[in-house]
Parts: sequence; structure tokens; C-alpha cells
Amino acid sequence: MREGRRRKKRRTKRKREGGGGRGGQRGRGRAKEEKEGRRKKEEKVEEEEEEKKKKKKKKKKKKKKKKKKKKKKKKKNV
Repeated sequence: MREGRRRKKRRTKRKREGGGGRGGQRGRGRAKEEKEGRRKKEEKVEEEEEEKKKKKKKKKKKKKKKKKKKKKKKKKNV
């Protein structure tokens, strides 16, 4: 069981270092450019959303009607 765990660690390390095949830092350029482009697009979208929020008109608050107090009837002395 311990041996299996060690093998897994070694494999991930090898993958990280770019051993075997075209791994590692090679051929990263275009992907990096695309990533930056995507980030710029996302920033633009976020800015537009913020502007829309600012442009939105605030809703007017409705005024509450005051309740009229009932007048008490005076008792007549008969």
C-alpha cells in the first residue's frame, strides 16, 4: 500500500516537470495569449455591467398614508 502511494507521487512530479513527450514549458505561447485575451474580454464585460448598474434609475419610494385618528363622541348629559 505504501509503495503504491509513492509511485503516484513520483508520477505527478514527473508530469509537473514536463518529462516525456512535449510537456513542460514548450508550446505554451499561444495558449497564454488566448488566456490573456479571454481575461481582457471578461474585464470589458464586467465594466459594462457596472455602467449599466450605475445608469439604472432608482425606484421611488412610496409614501405611507397617515392614518386618521377617530374622534371620540362626547356623551350627552340627559
